[in-house]
Amino acid sequence: YSETKSAHFTVYHDRRVPKEGELTSNALEAARPLVERWFGVSRKGPLPVVMSAVTENASFADFMTDAIELQTMGQGTKDLAWHEYTHSTMYRTLDNILGPAGSIIYLPWMPAWFLEGLAETTSVSVGSDVTAGIERYQALTGDWPTYDRLHSLYSKAGFFERGYSTSGALVSYLLRRGGPNKL
Repeated sequence: YSETKSAHFTVYHDRRVPKEGELTSNALEAARPLVERWFGVSRKGPLPVVMSAVTENASFADFMTDAIELQTMGQGTKDLAWHEYTHSTMYRTLDNILGPAGSIIYLPWMPAWFLEGLAETTSVSVGSDVTAGIERYQALTGDWPTYDRLHSLYSKAGFFERGYSTSGALVSYLLRRGGPNKL
């Protein structure tokens, strides 16, 4: 592993893909002012980002350790980093007397479609062509899931495509209609 440091991030990445760490660091630095202003949160120290170029497990933002893990298969994009960074920054709004671990009090009560939809508003982690196709299909056919069915999109095998796309579209719509303060 190599380490790429910037003012606000420390990216640990596979030496076999040296540009991936630099690109991710630059993408996160570009998004940071906007995301932090949006959530009203700023960190005191650099955020650790651990990248694996050889695993294809799910990427995630760890609210307990305030770190991000990205599984890129050596093809990391800004969207995956922005998606997880949005989660990570949103979790900081939930800190309390217990610190980052205090997020556990609130997270179980938040629906997956909201958490993933919020992260999709700053990224298109599934891929813009897939997301646009699903949104276009739903808009043209009127085949939008009911509110109750939104929850089930994350319990099926295809949740990654339809769940993320649909919840991203819904949260983006809610933000445009009501604004972030009302949401």
